[in-house]
Amino acid sequence: MDESNVPALIVVCTLIFIGVVLLFQRIGQTARRRSGSVKQSLQPEELRPSPPPSPPPGDRTKDDRFIERLLSGTARRVDEVATSSATEPGDAVTEQTFRNMFFTTSDGGEGLIEYYMTRYQCDRTEAMRHAIREREREARD
Repeated sequence: MDESNVPALIVVCTLIFIGVVLLFQRIGQTARRRSGSVKQSLQPEELRPSPPPSPPPGDRTKDDRFIERLLSGTARRVDEVATSSATEPGDAVTEQTFRNMFFTTSDGGEGLIEYYMTRYQCDRTEAMRHAIREREREARD
């Protein structure tokens, strides 16, 4: 090894050492910041906030009633709700449902919308409803 390269090698090693030290400091700061929520979850039982009181036995919550309707088959599906209301909020529900179902397609489902608009001679929202129904039918089969 050449004697003239020794100072350059010392400088490079020093810079690498400083970089590693700074990296570990940053990791430690992040870990301390994130450990706050872990420490809170590990608190003794008496320091934790108490859960909300449960409703009286005869009083059902809105969620309980919805679950009962869902299990009995009387709850309406999202596309049925959207079909039953011809106003703009129904259109927003249909659009959101469509986007959630077809977000992985390369064009975001725009090609399907055009296909169903042409096939059924309908507007954009109705074409989305047709695409949603078709996808649900395929999922059941």
